[in-house]
Order: sequence, then structure tokens, then C-alpha cells
Amino acid sequence: MNYRPMIFKIYSAFFVSLDWIFPPECVGCGIEKEQFCNSCYEKIKFINSDICQICGFPNKSGSICNECSSQKPFYDQLRSVALYTSPISDAIRMLKYRRGITLGFPLSKLLVDKVSAMDWDIDLVVPVPMSPKHYYERGYNQAAVLAFPTSLILDRNYEPKAIVKIRETKTQVGLNAKERKTNVKNAFVADSKIICGKNVLLVDDVTTTGATINACSLALREAGAALIYAITLGKSIFSTSDFELQ
Repeated sequence: MNYRPMIFKIYSAFFVSLDWIFPPECVGCGIEKEQFCNSCYEKIKFINSDICQICGFPNKSGSICNECSSQKPFYDQLRSVALYTSPISDAIRMLKYRRGITLGFPLSKLLVDKVSAMDWDIDLVVPVPMSPKHYYERGYNQAAVLAFPTSLILDRNYEPKAIVKIRETKTQVGLNAKERKTNVKNAFVADSKIICGKNVLLVDDVTTTGATINACSLALREAGAALIYAITLGKSIFSTSDFELQ
């Protein structure tokens, strides 16, 4: 028996009731009773087209980028919902650093919209893991807060233990692309009993160079994953002057 639809109803009802008791505020402007007011929602810079077909990095040609052509990532496709600018950046910071776990449900709907548009065939939903030390310090994994409701809406198995982080790493903030890649090298291992032969959706909050996603994907590939798709809310880049977004 598939219990996920029932769990989803309970999960969504819980957050609806929570909104009645504690009216939410828009993460962009602070207006009450909405997580994203219409005005702030319209400010989201969605990434919808003109992208590398593998890593999802925006470019005008819509062809495979030089980086993916020279060294294909271990994942099959990576997509991000929007640029890491306000109000998405505000929402991610609140989720990540200010215990905004109630944002997980509304933000997961944005992930599901993107996944549905891609028409990916998915068996499992897996969050990018944290180290035990960082999990203890924060008290939760923001990627898991996004991945769990995503799995419920998609009606797919949620596997938070499919990948574990086996090595402490420095924060990726402030590191260049080469340093980020080195920082997360061999930091993850996946469970072949869960992963082997499965199509996996890897979920994280934000990506910049894709180093963490790629390191996790290598672990999944070594564990026998059939296809690896990755989705993040935000895409952090250095400049938006050389491409157009729709």
C-alpha cells in the first residue's frame, strides 16, 4: 500500500493550520499572510530557457557549455529554478540560517514545477547530505527540508540515507571553482543497496559551480545509479550581463 498520498495530505494540512495560527510573512517584503506576495513572486528571475542542456547554466545559444563539453559531469542533468537573487536568495537564507523550515513546503512546489517541466523519470528523491557535525550545529538539513515535500508531491520514495557525508569540508563560500572541487572531493559515499539501478533526483538549496552536486553524483554513479538528475532552488552566478532570461 502506498502511504505517501496520505502522508502528503497530513503534511499539507499541518502547514495550512500552522499558517492560520501563525500567519506567514512574505520573505521578500514582509507583508503578512503570504510566503511570496504577488509582487515579490514576479521579481523571481526564473531560469526557463537558453541554458546548457547538461549543467543548466544560462547561455544565449542554449548549447552544451564549454565546461560540460570538456569534462562531462557525473550527473545527467542539473537544473535550477531561479537565479540566486531576491526574493529567492532571501528565502534560501531564511531557510538555511534562520530556521525557516516552514518555507520547505511552498519552496518545494517550485522545485516540483521545474521537475515536472523536465519530464524526468524518477525513482528516488535524495537530499544533498550534511556532515554530522554541521547537522548537530544547525539541527536540520535544509536540503532535506526541501527534498521531503518534493518526494511527497511527486509521489516518489524519499531516501535521506542514500548518500552520507564522510568527511568534514570547509564552507564553499569564498572559494573559487578549483578550490570548491578540491574541497568536496571524496566527501560523499552512497549506499548501493538503495541506489543501484535507480533513477535519482538529487535536491539542494543552491548551486554555484556545481562542485557539491557533482561530488554527490560521483558517489551515486559509483553506487550504480542508472540516471542522476539534480535540482536546486537557486543558481548563484557572477554576472547576468552576458545572457538573457525569460
